[in-house]
Amino acid sequence: MDIYQDIRQVLIDNAETCYKNFLIKLIPNCSNILGVRIPFLRKIAKQICSNNWQSYIYHNPIFLEETLLQAIIIGKKSQTISDFNNIKNFIPKITNWAICDTFCSSLKFIKNNKDYCLIFLKPYLSSSKEFELRFGLVILLNYFIEEKYLPLIFKTLDSFKNNQYYAQMAAAWLLSSCFIKFPNRTLIYLKKSQLDKTTYNKSIQKIIESQQVDRSFHPLLKSMKQ
Repeated sequence: MDIYQDIRQVLIDNAETCYKNFLIKLIPNCSNILGVRIPFLRKIAKQICSNNWQSYIYHNPIFLEETLLQAIIIGKKSQTISDFNNIKNFIPKITNWAICDTFCSSLKFIKNNKDYCLIFLKPYLSSSKEFELRFGLVILLNYFIEEKYLPLIFKTLDSFKNNQYYAQMAAAWLLSSCFIKFPNRTLIYLKKSQLDKTTYNKSIQKIIESQQVDRSFHPLLKSMKQ
């Protein structure tokens, strides 16, 4: 057996039927789920990173967990701007929110490469493809919610034109995260935003539902719904 088959068998051996059924409900239109938990995937990814990881990330995955493994490995091994090539090559494999969000949260090196990352993100933030756009928005959410980047985030959201669910939810999630950290600045933006009605209302709802938002904002936020 080669390394791909060996790892696939390890994943199969550590799959949980109950967790698989749970994930099937959370990730629509994804039938290739084994039911392996993320902490175990991170453990396996660490082992792969010490061996022939470059070969593994270009292997054609069959199961969701194999794609998640590749996402985690790329995150672990990315260190410099040259590694954005691996990111670019992986993005077409993002076919659901779980892959997208796991991948984005794994790319810790972006914290030290923000200027280049913004250049890299530009085509994705204007993409008409649901998960390319979600990727760009979730990267902003993970690494750019700072005061200096708020104008960029708000400008990006004002140019947001997409009626696909997971892109809209990413935009709402990004805006609610901005509100948690910068409530007054985000409130000013909301009052004049150019977001479409659906994304705007989803954003308001996510802010209200957040346990990190002071409840004193709730009456005003509810009155702002369109």
